[in-house]
Amino acid sequence: MKSAKIKRLCILLAAAVAATSAQAVHISPNGTGQVLIFPYYTVRNGFATLVSVTNTQNNTKMLKVRFREGMNGREVSNFNLFLAPDDTWTGAVVETADGARIITNDNSCVTPSDLFTEVRKISATGQPLNEFISLRYTGTQQDAPAFSSLDRTREGYFEILEMGVIDATLSATAAQIVGFVKPADADRGGTTNCAAMDSFENLALPSSPIRFPNTGAELMSPPRGGLKGRASLINAATGANYSFGPTALDGWSSQVAYSQPGDARSAVLSDAFPATSMVTTAAGVVIARWTNGRDAVTAALMRESVMNEFVIDAGTVSQTDWIVTLPTKSFYTDPIYGNTNASIRVPFSGAFSSDGTSGCDPYGGSVSNRDGTRRAFLFPSVRPPAPLGSGAQELCRIANVVPFLTTTPAGAFSVSSLVGSPTLSPAGFYGFYLYSATSNSTASALTSPAFSGTTQGPNGRASFLFTQTSQQLTPLSAILISPFGTQTTIVGKHIGLPMIGVMLHNYKNANVVSRYGGVVEHAYSVRVE
Repeated sequence: MKSAKIKRLCILLAAAVAATSAQAVHISPNGTGQVLIFPYYTVRNGFATLVSVTNTQNNTKMLKVRFREGMNGREVSNFNLFLAPDDTWTGAVVETADGARIITNDNSCVTPSDLFTEVRKISATGQPLNEFISLRYTGTQQDAPAFSSLDRTREGYFEILEMGVIDATLSATAAQIVGFVKPADADRGGTTNCAAMDSFENLALPSSPIRFPNTGAELMSPPRGGLKGRASLINAATGANYSFGPTALDGWSSQVAYSQPGDARSAVLSDAFPATSMVTTAAGVVIARWTNGRDAVTAALMRESVMNEFVIDAGTVSQTDWIVTLPTKSFYTDPIYGNTNASIRVPFSGAFSSDGTSGCDPYGGSVSNRDGTRRAFLFPSVRPPAPLGSGAQELCRIANVVPFLTTTPAGAFSVSSLVGSPTLSPAGFYGFYLYSATSNSTASALTSPAFSGTTQGPNGRASFLFTQTSQQLTPLSAILISPFGTQTTIVGKHIGLPMIGVMLHNYKNANVVSRYGGVVEHAYSVRVE
């Protein structure tokens, strides 16, 4: 009897959550969604970044693919991608002489349709259309003169958003476009006319997001989800392959979110609608209502802490980098999104400044070896620049690469241990050092041996904590649905920062040239009170 009652309550809870989550942005438990956020791309240190996205549903989707550099989240490339049912698009970010570009051999339609032909040039720069650009952080939009070169485009993060479904039931024109997107074979019955898609795109911004202006016909219905993706960091010289999936968001929008190719301010993460979020905590499911979509997406990604392992023992010449990305930060701190106040932007600490030294988010943390023994360590400050031995506890980039090291690197501009992200500015090194001592107050400790007395070298577990007073968001209203189905009105204050990421680690086999290793997903704690 008791078991039956609990089962009924669980069914009621599942039904309540399902009904609410359809209109609330949340991290998908199934790995598919309306939005895919990839925590990192790089072309440094011999790497290229391979990308794939699949439409797992039986409809034709119009997607926004947007790449952002890692310092301030400024856009470096965006284009529109059309996926037929069960269609997969693949591409690769590769290095150029000055920066990076996106290439593909895929047949899926994109706009502009000549994006990958490398014939037409960007008028403002003379670059091929598929090269990453610096226009969003230079000239009238310059944010940091010291970091204005194309080199800045060589690492960052990216997002793929479903703007809507090309719905053949809406109009004859929509049905025609569905046919253009499908492959022209007996199985799919399409006509494959990607060049024709350019004429349907809006080059002057539409008055209605459900219409392409050159047709006047209704074409799109709201996003339906079902996107699946993968990214792989590939190094052909060493044989390294670090593959990971994106964070998938569902319930992001119940309306079309169209924007033309190259539009940096529309069809972005902050366009979530309605402005409602859902997160799962130890106490149950929290549904919160916000003043805007920016806060709703941030709340869905809010974590109080991030936890993972590190492996840096000398016997296998092991290396570890953590990726910690804050994908909604620029919507709070960057004037390009209408933020005229360059000071505190809760839950973040401030804006990225002209010298790249502010806008840093503090955190606490702990580290222990594999036996569970706590050790003191120098907190990393991932920013350009940081004073040597300052012990600063800050993340200042949007896509942060945190290297775990045991010795001071040499050179004026050193790099992280694994992916090659620059971690040293003229003012000093900012990395992650372990200690055998109980204090990290002096710079001389930078070269201290790590985890002395252990048998397996400096390997263990670390956590970063985001519990500053400003690191919180309070919604307009919130309810808590307990595991027993009870609904309670709560304050709903979300603690922490919105973050995603992975841990990358590798090993060197003394008998072969190649390295090998893998990817470990971060674990998080979520706190709402």
